Amino acid sequence: DVQGVRYAFCCPMCEKSFDKQPAKFTGIPKDKTKAGGVFLFDPVTTKRLDAKQAVATSVYDGVLYPFATVANKTTFDKSPKGYATRPAKELLYCPISDEVVKDYASASDYSDFEGERIYMCCPGCKEPFDKEPTKYKAKLDAFRAKSAKLKAGEKPSGKAGR
Repeated sequence: DVQGVRYAFCCPMCEKSFDKQPAKFTGIPKDKTKAGGVFLFDPVTTKRLDAKQAVATSVYDGVLYPFATVANKTTFDKSPKGYATRPAKELLYCPISDEVVKDYASASDYSDFEGERIYMCCPGCKEPFDKEPTKYKAKLDAFRAKSAKLKAGEKPSGKAGR
């Protein structure tokens, strides 16, 4: 999974190549109508949504986007670029609960703040964050600083402040 998009592979060798250089494989494909990956969220609501549970889908720039409602698909299709933008910076960290989010699939939803995508741990965390994101800026900064100190490849786990 990269930036909230799940990629599937034909064999373990392809997966290893992908893991070494994901950016090489996640760019916009020549045929933008074919999906190379599946977004793990409804991009309109930003809530986690398994593609199998989607009421509708759209393919944009080689990614399949699932929607909880036909209305969400219609909204997306009118302006896909605005909803399909994936910031280069992201945090698998919920500043409300001060918890590390294990992976994209474990996130309940996300919010974009100051050019960074913040993945939330549970459905109750997005609303307070969206109401006052600057209130959580210090927690985000502290988590980034702690993460930067870890050895390459090591991910923080559990409560971020501990």
